[in-house]
Amino acid sequence: MMAGYMYDLGHGVRVDEGHGDGLVVTSTEVVLPWRPRAGQFVGTAVTWCDQLFEARSVERDDGGQRWRLASWPEGEAARNVDQLDADRIESLVAEADKLKKSRGFRFVLVLFSPLAGLMPGPVQRRWEREHNVPGARATILSAVTEMGLGMWWIVHPGPVLLRFFGWMLFAEAMVRLWFALNQDEPMGSFLTAPFGWVTASLSNESAEKGRPISVVRWTQDDPEMALAMLDPREDWLVDGIIRFRGSLWRLIEKEMGGGRFVYHFEAVPADTPVTLSLVPPPRQERQRDRGRGLVADAGRFVLLSFAPQRFQEQLTPDLNLRVRTLTWISAGVELFGGTVNLLGPAPRDALIGLDLLFVIEGAFRLVKTAVTGLPVGSLLGLPFINVYERWVRSDGE
Repeated sequence: MMAGYMYDLGHGVRVDEGHGDGLVVTSTEVVLPWRPRAGQFVGTAVTWCDQLFEARSVERDDGGQRWRLASWPEGEAARNVDQLDADRIESLVAEADKLKKSRGFRFVLVLFSPLAGLMPGPVQRRWEREHNVPGARATILSAVTEMGLGMWWIVHPGPVLLRFFGWMLFAEAMVRLWFALNQDEPMGSFLTAPFGWVTASLSNESAEKGRPISVVRWTQDDPEMALAMLDPREDWLVDGIIRFRGSLWRLIEKEMGGGRFVYHFEAVPADTPVTLSLVPPPRQERQRDRGRGLVADAGRFVLLSFAPQRFQEQLTPDLNLRVRTLTWISAGVELFGGTVNLLGPAPRDALIGLDLLFVIEGAFRLVKTAVTGLPVGSLLGLPFINVYERWVRSDGE
């Protein structure tokens, strides 16, 4: 190091050593993936000229970033170490370009999710890894679209062959929808079978055994990441390390927000030992109490299918079901039944209003569940509010 000397690392990144035992790093083009000190939590450790520094603070404006680094405090463990040199800056530029292209492709995939969800499962999984496009959600959207098209051809007068094709689409859509909802995995359509050759290069992929993690939302702002999901992960402990989308992350905080469980991570070096698993532990089946039988459970299932969201979330675990499954089944029945009645040969005028309610509400519930990943109740469940409240009180006793 040379006191008072300014180093130019390229791409608008400059290092000024003329600040005592610290550094000032300015960057006008590259976003440096560091985290400043926050209270008792130390900032990112940065190596410069074989010396270790801590990212103390950052100032951001239209001109870029201005970081202040100080010598690493003695006795403090450095978990997340970054390198400050020309090669590291070049790699950050390359990663930014790759991310920009990925975001553009992701926008196209999200825009055309009903079509992207028809592609073979391995292709959708690759898009999920590389572009953060949830494959299971794309499968759900495409299956709903496929189901609607199949229903139209079934009830609309036309050639027998076209009706047969409609029944094939409808049956396949039901299978794909059920698979995506219960396995959180994408599933392609027979319509894209000719594209099977696309997956040839992916045949040697190694996937973890067991049901994969069910992520509702994923956000990343290097070097941090957040995962939001509906089910809690009690086996994830703070400071544990997971491998997610090819990178290693350390759990630094977990919280409950908006009905979801949010887990915050920070990036760690590639040689850090992995201590947490993405695959959830086996789900413990709840024992049915009070001697209920199959008929009683079937009755609860039907009524809960149309219950408001809060009652579905509270009472569904007692039936060993995923809460979204209730919404998908009941909303699908509403949409299918209302559509068949409206497109039938002679709809009854007195029931047209009710059929329109079924179609509109069913479509709304399906779309909202597909977008948010949360259950959606029905207006049909409002007359049974007292019944749901009694169930909640009795289950809590």
